[in-house]
Amino acid sequence: MRVGILAPEFVPVWGGVGSHILDLVSHLPDDVEVCVITVRRRIPGTSEYMDKKEIMNEVGRDIDLVELATAKETFLYNAKFQISCLKKVPSLVKEKNIDVLHSHFPHMPDLLLKYTNFNHPSLTTVHTTIAGQVEATRSSTLSFFELEHSERMTLLLSP
Repeated sequence: MRVGILAPEFVPVWGGVGSHILDLVSHLPDDVEVCVITVRRRIPGTSEYMDKKEIMNEVGRDIDLVELATAKETFLYNAKFQISCLKKVPSLVKEKNIDVLHSHFPHMPDLLLKYTNFNHPSLTTVHTTIAGQVEATRSSTLSFFELEHSERMTLLLSP
């Protein structure tokens, strides 16, 4: 079986979703082939990117890694990833012989695919809700300016 994982967060890990996906990919059975479809991300606090060999070492197994876009920050990059998924995922599923596509919410990398005739076996793991993110951010002891960019934007844009 070949599983495609739409991972708006992966390696280097930025948050809980990235940690979960890394753990999932690292612990899938050896007979499950994995294709991670993600964004190229800077190492936190630097202007450097990890190369694919470093990423494979972090994962602890061979995977097929497809980087659709480059993330320069942790909030607005998702729109670019969404558009890249819309344009490229249907052909990637065929090209990579993916049997099941697994996406991860709250970043919804498969959201725009729902508006096309893309009809492939898929599942979505919901990690939180916007309300849950807002509540968790508000309950932290950090001031607004100590929060990470995406946390500040979530607070500002939440209803």
